Amino acid sequence: MAKIKKLVRKDACTSSPPTSTTILVDGDMTIDRVQKLRGHLEEALLTEHPIVIVTSALKRFDIATVQLLYTFARTARNQGRKIRWPGVSDVLIDAIGLPNLEDEPNSTAV
Repeated sequence: MAKIKKLVRKDACTSSPPTSTTILVDGDMTIDRVQKLRGHLEEALLTEHPIVIVTSALKRFDIATVQLLYTFARTARNQGRKIRWPGVSDVLIDAIGLPNLEDEPNSTAV
């Protein structure tokens, strides 16, 4: 079962504002889980801090997941937002060939 977790990262000082919204996606990501992921992605677009998506532990996914991530990345780009992808699953790269993500580690391009 996939785990989807949204984290709001803060600096070391607890009174400081958030520095990023991190969304962790791992395990098996199927259409049953896409709605929860969509909610986290939409919330991230409402914030002003950087968005970080980590899929390094993603093992399987379906086309609904790909469509959602693509649409989210396009929407973020149209809003002038950047997304960091510090851990992209090899499965994701191999299956759909994300050249903008595999060119550089920790790439912000989509």
